[in-house]
Amino acid sequence: MKLEIQATARGGTLPLGLDRPTVKEWLLAREGREVKITLSDGRGRSNPQNRRYWGVIVPGVREFLSRGRPVPLSNDEVHIVLAVSFLGVKANVNGVAIPKETRTLSVEEFSTYCEKIVAHFSAEGARFADDPEEESWIN
Repeated sequence: MKLEIQATARGGTLPLGLDRPTVKEWLLAREGREVKITLSDGRGRSNPQNRRYWGVIVPGVREFLSRGRPVPLSNDEVHIVLAVSFLGVKANVNGVAIPKETRTLSVEEFSTYCEKIVAHFSAEGARFADDPEEESWIN
């Protein structure tokens, strides 16, 4: 199980709140075991963006691209098609072209990526079922 803690760096330190009850319980459950701590700059896409991408955009594109196909595309196949089409490809260490990764995009870059996809496929006739209850897909 993974536990995610977010904190803001201040004066060269990071107040992680390791004494909070939920964190303490998590650590006690792993007593004597090695745990891994990963630090990142927090630039990745937000959870609401991720929900919109996988819950609205990918299914809308999947439905559109699967019209007339005997076997519909999977969400993973659509994700690859979108990455190649809207982000391009890069060469791996063996020179093989692979899709650029969406997980490396900042919140703003991922927002732009999603809006380009929606604009393109909406113009082609795709339908996207955004949830009107969702206040913000950005943060």
